[in-house]
Amino acid sequence: MLHFASARVTPQDDADESKAKRRYFSATPNDVWNSTPTVEVSLGSDPMSVKQLALYRNLLLARQGLLYEDKSIEVYFAVDVNACERRGEFELLIENRGRVLIPQMDVKVAKQANRGLSVRLAPLPGGAESGLRPQQRQSQRGSLDVSQPFDDTPVLELTYLSADNCRHVIPLRLPLPMVVFMDPVTMGPSDFFDRWDTHEYEMGELAFVFPLRAIFHAVGGFYYLTKCVSMGGAFSCLPALDSSPQNVVAAGKFGGTECLVRVEQGRGHHMQSKGRVAIRSPSYVINRALKNVFLDMLAEVGVEDPLDRLIEVTEKERPRNTRSFASYESNHPLTTSVRGGDAGAGREKRAK
Repeated sequence: MLHFASARVTPQDDADESKAKRRYFSATPNDVWNSTPTVEVSLGSDPMSVKQLALYRNLLLARQGLLYEDKSIEVYFAVDVNACERRGEFELLIENRGRVLIPQMDVKVAKQANRGLSVRLAPLPGGAESGLRPQQRQSQRGSLDVSQPFDDTPVLELTYLSADNCRHVIPLRLPLPMVVFMDPVTMGPSDFFDRWDTHEYEMGELAFVFPLRAIFHAVGGFYYLTKCVSMGGAFSCLPALDSSPQNVVAAGKFGGTECLVRVEQGRGHHMQSKGRVAIRSPSYVINRALKNVFLDMLAEVGVEDPLDRLIEVTEKERPRNTRSFASYESNHPLTTSVRGGDAGAGREKRAK
């Protein structure tokens, strides 16, 4: 008589079977939220720092616009990248907004972004001694080359001598994190969770809890949240992959490495002001780079600046060439291309 051994179902088997059938995320349990590392972000009380972050956020979404301003100068920034070739070009447009001559001005690279990104600046036309007359603009170009994933952003140093002979040194954090060189990925539930649940991706997960910006709870806040998560076209937001309609699931890739992200908004009175991000890819450097940029975009750091909001502009307000400021002399210097290097990216936006 033959006896057949019955298969014993273990808790791990149940978990694996549950994963195999999963087609959307269920709510993350409270104990998982509580055990996730919390990151606190603060810029202090300096209003200039808060404003600089607002400008930085806009440029991550738009790729062209105002980078810095004070009572003497305005600095505009535009970038055009080829994610496949991991290279790009950028341009600075420096304008003397005052009524007196700026006798000296210079721009140099103060800090490269680790070893993964190389930033090179072309010399200023006329050199540092040329200066800027009132209302005059000076353009300076640079190039970018990416050799590997990087988790930092480059910083330029702008130095100018004002009319009262005071020397001003201004660090300019360029909106060039690794995410600028990423492409969106579209996938269905089966492909997404097949990748999400692999051992390699699961072991590489980087998750954190943080104070979520209050603007995401305002009218239209969820739409703005999806724009911030997409990072100007670096990620595709994937619908119907989460049981909660207020959460966002997205996918992108750096080179051949796919990066998967889930952004959750806290539930209940005590957790409403919190957010949770889970990032999965096989690369720790990529995960850390994405953590930094998602904190920049999603974390509450101070009073919201009006520049956080982007609005649509009409067709006739669009610049004919979004790759160069020199070709766009209009009343709308903040008009921006959503992702200048993408085919079909025809919608432009302007910061308030």
